[in-house]
Amino acid sequence: MEINKFTHEATDFGPNDFLGFDAVDGDGFQTKKITTANALKEYVYTGTTTGDSLGEGLVELLVNGGQLVIPTNVTWGFSALLVSRAPGGDGYSNVYRIDSAVENFDGTVRLTRNWDATNPSYSTNGKFDPAKHKGAHPVITFIAGDESKTFGELTIDIDGTALRIRVAGVSSSTIKWSAKMRFVSIAD
Repeated sequence: MEINKFTHEATDFGPNDFLGFDAVDGDGFQTKKITTANALKEYVYTGTTTGDSLGEGLVELLVNGGQLVIPTNVTWGFSALLVSRAPGGDGYSNVYRIDSAVENFDGTVRLTRNWDATNPSYSTNGKFDPAKHKGAHPVITFIAGDESKTFGELTIDIDGTALRIRVAGVSSSTIKWSAKMRFVSIAD
C-alpha cells in the first residue's frame, strides 16, 4: 500500500479552469471559485539605454517588443523587481522594487488612486468620491546598487491603455534593464 504518493508536478490551468479558496461569509466559511483568468499573471519588461537618455527623454521598457495593454474592466495589483546593469570592468548594477495597482473602468486606465474613508477631504460620507483622492503614487523601493540615483531616472505611468515602465541612463554608459512584473488580477 502506498500512502501520500504525489507527483509534485506543476499543473497547467486553462483560462476557464477554477481555483477554489475559503472565504469568511457571515457566520462561516464558504468555498468561492475564481477563474485562473483572475489569478496571478507575470510579464517581463526589457530595454536598453545608451548614453545620456536623461537629456533625450525616458526610454520605455517593452513586453515582447510592445506595450502591456490593460484589459477592460479589471484591476491589477502588481509588484515588479527591476534590475539594471552597466557591463564592463567599471560596470554597476541596481535593483528596485515597484509596488502599485492599475485599473481599467470601461476603457479608462489609470494607476489606482489612494483615498482615506475617515478623512472628509478624501471621501464623502466615508465612501469613495472620484473627485476627492490623494492621487496615485507607486511605491518604488531601492534594494541594491547606487544609492545616489545618479544612474538616471525611473518612472511608472499610463500611456492610453498601457502600463509603462520608463527609464533613463547616464552619459557614456549602455545599461540593460529588465523587470519581472507579477499581477494579481480581478475582473468584473
